[in-house]
Amino acid sequence: MWIIVTERLPQAMLNLATLFGNLSLAGPAGNDAIRWGWCEHNPTKGVRRNKEKPRDRYITDEEFELIRSHADSQWQCIMDIAYLTAMRRGDIMRLRLSDITGDSLLISQGKTGKKMAFVMIPALEEVISRSRSLRRRVGSLYFFCTRDGQPYSVSGWNSAWRRILTKAGVEDIHFHDIRAKSLTDAKRVAGRDYAQALAGHASGDMTETYIRAREAERITPLGRIVEKASREIPPKPLI
Repeated sequence: MWIIVTERLPQAMLNLATLFGNLSLAGPAGNDAIRWGWCEHNPTKGVRRNKEKPRDRYITDEEFELIRSHADSQWQCIMDIAYLTAMRRGDIMRLRLSDITGDSLLISQGKTGKKMAFVMIPALEEVISRSRSLRRRVGSLYFFCTRDGQPYSVSGWNSAWRRILTKAGVEDIHFHDIRAKSLTDAKRVAGRDYAQALAGHASGDMTETYIRAREAERITPLGRIVEKASREIPPKPLI
């Protein structure tokens, strides 16, 4: 374990976020190495982590439509389902045709194991209908798949997404940002409780932390308040 971690560190150092993420694994591995007699001290002890800045990229409606206009039929369906349900990439990759049960789309979150049933509102039903009509290899079990009928690999998915962004001329947008847009919009129109339910988070604080960096506080400009006050103040009488 310790050998594997230390061999990977030089490559991880190219990305500080990855490096500091690996410290959570390297620390316990260092303690094991000391116990097994492989080294005398833990090199990760005393390493101070830099506070990572939360990602604050928000996809505007205009950007979403621009990207979508450069996607093929399959990826338009993927983007629509991602926005309507706020599902994670991995859950969308594993969607099966059999996940449609009666009047809902039933999934089990890959990250948490939580089961979620998305009610078939007209918008979701329309996307599901388009997704079912996509050309796929006979016998494939998946909503979205490659030419051989199998689900995308992570690298294949990311490559396809980058190609769409290149065509659209849009930069610095991760596929996961669609989930963030969905939750941010959900909170804006229906409140935090709804956004939490849509995300499948165990607590509202998790949802709040997730979207806080992307949410802009709406503030009335001072000018409008001054204008209102000036209308309410009666004019001074002429002497």
